[in-house]
Amino acid sequence: EDDIAWLYPELKENEILSRISELGVQLLVLTRGSRGLSAFTHHEAINVGAVATQVVDTVGAGDTVGAVIVDALVTEGILNLHGNLLLKTLNCAAHAAAITCSRTGAQPPTRAEIDAAIERSENAVH
Repeated sequence: EDDIAWLYPELKENEILSRISELGVQLLVLTRGSRGLSAFTHHEAINVGAVATQVVDTVGAGDTVGAVIVDALVTEGILNLHGNLLLKTLNCAAHAAAITCSRTGAQPPTRAEIDAAIERSENAVH
């Protein structure tokens, strides 16, 4: 969100999203810090909240989100990344970013750490 505001200071967010979509971008994910993540496709917008954590350092959090998104793109394909699968991917990215923020420096989590964090979160809800 900070980057698009810097790139297009004269435009509102919805105008920026339209402009980027017109360039042919099929998926745009915005990191919003403590406000979570938003994903936009030509057909939908999905938001997930941030995962609460003790923030030690935010270095690498955006890269961690990007890595989770790229993993989903490679595993599932861009055409399949929508609806519940996109929501699940964003949730995974939010958990991964929270783990990264709980550490000093850019130390992204392993898949096992992400899965364990998601499971703890789901168990806390039920």
